[in-house]
Amino acid sequence: MHHHVRDVSFGEDASTSRTGHGPVNLATLRAAVVAALKDAGYLYIPEGRRDHITPADALYLHGLTA
Repeated sequence: MHHHVRDVSFGEDASTSRTGHGPVNLATLRAAVVAALKDAGYLYIPEGRRDHITPADALYLHGLTA
């Protein structure tokens, strides 16, 4: 399920990062974004991404201010 969400929301299978630790690191970052959005109450990840486009929006998601 987790891979499906990351692939649909972030196009993970289309990623061009294929060497070294790149794929694992990017998957970890994507999973962290999904977890943060779910913790914020978003059931639909693309909606959460649209609501938090700017860095200031992302900081606000974590209770921080820019």
